[in-house]
This record gives sequence, C-alpha cells and structure tokens, in this order.
Amino acid sequence: MEVLSYIGSFASSQPELILSSTITVVVSLIGWALKPKTRIIYGSTSFTFHDFALGSEGGRAQISVEKFFVQNVGKKPASEVELVFSHRPSSYSIFPPRNHDAADIQGGKFSIKVPSIANKELLIVDVIDVNRIKVDFMSVNCPDDIPKEVEFFSIRRFGRSVYALVYFLMALGFFATVYILVLLIGSLI
Repeated sequence: MEVLSYIGSFASSQPELILSSTITVVVSLIGWALKPKTRIIYGSTSFTFHDFALGSEGGRAQISVEKFFVQNVGKKPASEVELVFSHRPSSYSIFPPRNHDAADIQGGKFSIKVPSIANKELLIVDVIDVNRIKVDFMSVNCPDDIPKEVEFFSIRRFGRSVYALVYFLMALGFFATVYILVLLIGSLI
C-alpha cells in the first residue's frame, strides 16, 4: 500500500513529467503502428487430379496439378522468401517469371528461394506431379515476417445489379437501425 501512495504523491507533484511521458509513449506506439511492415500470406488456390488410361496396354498415368500463392500484403518488400514443399515436383512454374533458386533440402523436401517480393505483389507457383503423391506446401520462411497460411475460397461473381441490390439492402438496414434507435431514445426522454 505504501508503494501505491508513494506513486500517487509523486504523480500529483510532477504533472508535467507524467504528461510528457504519456505523450512520448503514445506517439511512439502510433509511430510503431504506422511503420511499414512486411506481411506474408500463403496457401493453395486449387487442386486437380487426373487419372488417365494409356492405350490398350492398360497402363495408367496419374497427374496432379496444384496452384499455390504467396502474397506480401504489407507495406514493405519482403526479402529472401523461401517456399518449402514436401518433395520435388515433376515440374513447376512461377508467375510472374523471376530469378529463383531451387534446391533439394534435408528430409527429401524441396525449396524455392525468391530474392524478394514487393509490397502488394502476388506470386503464383503452379506445380505438376506425374505418377506420384500430391505435393504439399509445407511452409514459407522469411526473415522479415512470420508468414501466415490462409484458406482460399473462390466465390461466384455476380453482375453489378446484384451487388447494387445487396448494397442498397445493407444501407436500408443501417438506416432502419438508426431510425429505430432514434425512436427508442425519443420515447425514453
């Protein structure tokens, strides 16, 4: 209890010090929040599997195709981004085309290293695997950020008239809510 009373007496005797310290902390927190940061998200957008019969011999070809994405949604470019897959695919492509290093790493995994991803840039990796198991996207490593895996949902695109109707109904609901609140407050006064 003595400590709290000491802090209270010190704070009441030094209001300028408390005010300047508070302003310093608040401005520092605002500066930290507004500082450009790297934010990387990644995931899989689509997967297709094809099982083909090869002629009359009865052989089969199994082809899996998957599209992965990595995006820097932050305000600062990301450097030395590494994409790690469960194993080396039969073939892959990167869009937009860029310089990268591909290597097999320990445990049979496969790594693609990209020198940088600009802010708001989307990197797409198409992976094709023939007669093997599906390639899994294990992780994304970046020294600038801890990347986050996100689920990708494709949605149907509607025409402008449908979206206009949805926005109109949302606005109508908002104004109805405000109107009801005004009536309730008016009845209480």
